[in-house]
Amino acid sequence: MVSPNLLGAPSARLIFFSVAERLFMGKGPVPNRPHLLVVPNSLVLQWTRELKTFFNPKQVEIHPLPASEKAVEDYLQSDEWLNSDTPMILRILIVSHTVSIRISVL
Repeated sequence: MVSPNLLGAPSARLIFFSVAERLFMGKGPVPNRPHLLVVPNSLVLQWTRELKTFFNPKQVEIHPLPASEKAVEDYLQSDEWLNSDTPMILRILIVSHTVSIRISVL
């Protein structure tokens, strides 16, 4: 349990569950899928730096994606992506809003 004053409300309580115990939209376990951040092209590098600053090394994998659809598809078929030991849910993809990607590849 977290301190009641953490959220500014005296009676606020937080209970932490493992990912497997949480419900996704009230229906079932949280899917083991990567997070996708879609940002303006000018902010891709800034988001990458900020996330690397926020998370401990090796806590999550941060993947800034290339700027073309074909390059993104190639990256998601690369050894770096496919052979990673990090669970999908602990991977963060950052892509420019100008790139059109199919969500099905994730």
